[in-house]
Amino acid sequence: MTKMLSKSQRAYHWIKERIAGQAYTPGYRLVLGSIAGELEMSVVPVREAIRQLEAEGLVHFEHNVGARVAMVDDTQYRHSMEALSILEGSATALSARHLTIDDLKLARAINEKMIETLGNFNPSAFTQLNQQFHAALIAPCPNPRLQEMVTLEMSRLNRLRDSTFSFVPGRAHESVREHEQIVALIENGAPLDEIERAAREHHTATLDAYLTQKHPTKSSACTSTETGEPMTDSRIPANLPDHIQHYIDGEFVDSVDGDTFDVLDPVTNENYTTAAAGKKADIDLAVAAATRAFKEGPWPRMLPRERSRVLHRIADIVESRDQRLAELESFDSGLPITQALGQARRAAENFRFFADLIVAQADDTFKVPGRQINYVNRKPIGVAGLITPWNTPFMLESWKLGPALATGNTVVLKPAEFTPLSASLWAGIFEEAGLPKGVFNLVNGLGEDAGDALVKHPDVPLISFTGESSTGQLIFANAAPFLKGLSMELGGKSPAVVFADADLEAAINATIFGVFSLNGERCTAGSRILVERSVYEEFVEKYAAQAKRVKVGLPNDPTTEVGALVHPEHYDKVMSYVEIGKGEARLVAGGGRPEGFETGNYVAPTVFADVSPDARIFQEEIFGPVVAITPFENDEEALALANNTRYGLAAYIWTNDLKRAHNFAGNVEAGMVWLNSNNVRDLRTPFGGVKASGLGHEGGYRSIDFYTDQQAVHITLGEVHNPTFGKNEIHETDLDDPDPR
Repeated sequence: MTKMLSKSQRAYHWIKERIAGQAYTPGYRLVLGSIAGELEMSVVPVREAIRQLEAEGLVHFEHNVGARVAMVDDTQYRHSMEALSILEGSATALSARHLTIDDLKLARAINEKMIETLGNFNPSAFTQLNQQFHAALIAPCPNPRLQEMVTLEMSRLNRLRDSTFSFVPGRAHESVREHEQIVALIENGAPLDEIERAAREHHTATLDAYLTQKHPTKSSACTSTETGEPMTDSRIPANLPDHIQHYIDGEFVDSVDGDTFDVLDPVTNENYTTAAAGKKADIDLAVAAATRAFKEGPWPRMLPRERSRVLHRIADIVESRDQRLAELESFDSGLPITQALGQARRAAENFRFFADLIVAQADDTFKVPGRQINYVNRKPIGVAGLITPWNTPFMLESWKLGPALATGNTVVLKPAEFTPLSASLWAGIFEEAGLPKGVFNLVNGLGEDAGDALVKHPDVPLISFTGESSTGQLIFANAAPFLKGLSMELGGKSPAVVFADADLEAAINATIFGVFSLNGERCTAGSRILVERSVYEEFVEKYAAQAKRVKVGLPNDPTTEVGALVHPEHYDKVMSYVEIGKGEARLVAGGGRPEGFETGNYVAPTVFADVSPDARIFQEEIFGPVVAITPFENDEEALALANNTRYGLAAYIWTNDLKRAHNFAGNVEAGMVWLNSNNVRDLRTPFGGVKASGLGHEGGYRSIDFYTDQQAVHITLGEVHNPTFGKNEIHETDLDDPDPR
């Protein structure tokens, strides 16, 4: 009698047979949902089968932006592509000084031919042209051994490619654009290391796209991996999820009540996915999982060095995926891709910093010779509730996750509802790095539902929040009955003060960047510029002219400096302030939609001059690419204007008078001050504001303090030293011992 196979066994044999029969070749991506549909079963038994195949080394299981996928072993291809990246990058750089005008014309001609083929795309032919382009650039390489190694590695890659694919779909347009950039660098005599870096990044981007694509057939055209339709918008990242779930106790789950909310593309304001809408029931499950992991799991009891190793692995993974992270962050938030890439790399650095800090942490010890030793124990507190904003979300999540996890706490993260995409990557990163189950939990949802439930949960002793001052006030009130530890980085309306003796060009460059970078959606933006009267008109004229040249564009365009604002609600808010400003001050740049962008959340870099201190655009946080410029007569008026708002996050002082600079910094009401520089921060320094800009400080040891309890331990070394009561003895009171408090 034949034994009946379970569903997971049936799925296991079905997948394994296809791997053995070369239907699924190295690098092929298996989408669990698709296999489940093919076999008419749920995803659960398919996942069990994948786990068994993973144990046998046949596939690698991963969470890919919310979709459960597995990849047939691609080790050889990956290693070959990485090796070719290094070898060909070096060869291209060495060839640069030997290339003639005719060589460069040939490379451009090949690239033009590649562009011509994009309309009727043939992956195999495109790959051959791609190889011809690179061969033309490295042909004059003066190192024969290096040339030989490139040839051997290319042959090896071609053999592997025969069993995988001809070219990654969706990469063709990007590839020819990168070709042009490499040729332009060579033509312009760029440094060799810059040429080599560009060539390597070209290969790395192709490999990254390969690792995030479903496997196409060899004969497929350049089509969408989701619909099979020709790809027309290279702006849209590959393999976007249809749905984003919570991550609770090591599993991706939907909301208890099944509720969802729409997530919009800020360029079109069209819904591109849905996310699970968490509420109190979901927060309860996440907090319960985090509590179990804290009380019963290994994480809080690990040695600092052990936790440090996990955090370093997290940083390594984030660094290795910075291109993909930046792509998703840029698409989800509207942030220019070059700035998103910087944020991804900063996220890795945040983890690395706290991984090192907890190992180097030295607790205080105090001695009274011959009488007493006093020392301090630091202990993790418990479940940390982390509520993060939609501007640079992945980086700001790392800012809180790094120290919270480093110190041994467990966490529940509530990311901003406008930008849940990149947050969904943390679960896979943490799993791969070896973070124990239940230590990290994520609940998506609206602030008034999921955020409010997290703040009010009695088993969450810590809340770290970044966002608007009004929301911070509400959190403060709701957390008060529980006496929770609070760290809140809130709004800002930071002044940039430019004195007549400043380097005017440097000040203009810095203040342009300070308010228009990150689309103006940054808490530390110097959105009020105060300029000394004697240079005021010159400053305004030059500033307005340069603001008009700031490039507004699609977020994925590497030349874009200002992209789309995050959401139509926020766009409406910013535009309402632009209209208010037109009635309060002199408009010298911008003031509406940029030319050519009739849809989406686009605001032209906007500059108002002659702004009165009582104007709303002077007093209220706009959080967009809008700046107010106001003149002052002397140091006293400048200081009064700088301090004339409810906010106090940052200040920027531009002067060559050292005495004035230090005195002004000491008197300005701001948690952070930059003198003749723009927002360059050492991670060891405290970050936070005063007045309505925040409560508490994070960064460096201040973060360690917030996420730990400090317990003082006192040890008597000699005779017990205290007065004796109740024995009818006369004694003298020693005010030093015991503590008279």
